[in-house]
Amino acid sequence: MDASSTGEATMYVDRNVDRTMTLRDERGAVGWVREGILGFRGYHSALDAIQAALVAHAAAHAHLRLHGAAARQCEPGRSLTTTCEGGRTWIRVGGAPVALLLPPHAELRSGPSSFAFELLVPAYLGDAASIRLARDVHAALLRSGCARSVGDVRPADAPARAADDRPLATASG
Repeated sequence: MDASSTGEATMYVDRNVDRTMTLRDERGAVGWVREGILGFRGYHSALDAIQAALVAHAAAHAHLRLHGAAARQCEPGRSLTTTCEGGRTWIRVGGAPVALLLPPHAELRSGPSSFAFELLVPAYLGDAASIRLARDVHAALLRSGCARSVGDVRPADAPARAADDRPLATASG
């Protein structure tokens, strides 16, 4: 497991046997990396996931440009649309694909109760570069307020939850 601190939160990376990586922070699993794809999960609605995908896309573009990689940037003021192609919903800005929207589904990485999105990133990035990109995108999502996870939002009277999502013990009195 690798850990990297953004100054705002620590992101952990679990390397899986299928060569994918699971991204975690203090809330639990928040995303994944696999060859050419960076995904984040935990959004209450498609609109929340789309907004986060736009923030993530801008952060990924800035990161890649800073490190000398070419990436397509969506231009502010361009029209935002979603299109369904082959059973997939693409988030597009000015007609250019920005991210893939994943609905809640038990068999998808979004999980059974949350929306997610996947950014297409250069497939040539190695593991270390992908982790640095994921860290920068995660930090941008946190700064923007778009990193809310379904697990983060609970009724005010609900007990706090530990990082592994088990209820914390409470003292009885």
